[in-house]
Amino acid sequence: MRSLKEVMKKAIRPHLLLLSAALSIFTGCSSRYDSLNPTLTLMQAREEIIDLPSASAPLHTSELRQEWAKEALIGRAFGRELDLYRSITASKRALFLLPRDEEERRQEIEYAIAYAYFLGNQPESLLSAIENSSLANPSCDFPAYDDLVILLHEASLRVKAPDKAALLS
Repeated sequence: MRSLKEVMKKAIRPHLLLLSAALSIFTGCSSRYDSLNPTLTLMQAREEIIDLPSASAPLHTSELRQEWAKEALIGRAFGRELDLYRSITASKRALFLLPRDEEERRQEIEYAIAYAYFLGNQPESLLSAIENSSLANPSCDFPAYDDLVILLHEASLRVKAPDKAALLS
């Protein structure tokens, strides 16, 4: 003869199954909440990038007589056209020609290179460019400092190296 406990187990089991099915239906177990994970697209429209103000101060007439300034100007022009390879190349040429005492202009040109790597979706190159430049220790007075922090943070997330985001701290 079966015990009362065994009979109750068999009687309760179907009810538990029915109860759990009802709870699943009424508590909203659906996949519609999966769409709440935002995906950000960082690439802006070409027109929006062209219209952005420059992080660099305009080049003075006296500077434009120097070779480094001509190369920097060419790099900026290619950057506005989103010809990123040529922009980086011209900016690097400007760095080679730039006198050592032009620290502010050096940071502006190095930022232009880092920004081009960002627009080209090359986070490893961006991080390397920052680490191996004067941007690794920029002044808070640097006009694009806040943007630099954002670029660094985004690049470090993309390469899954969150410790790199603290590079400027």
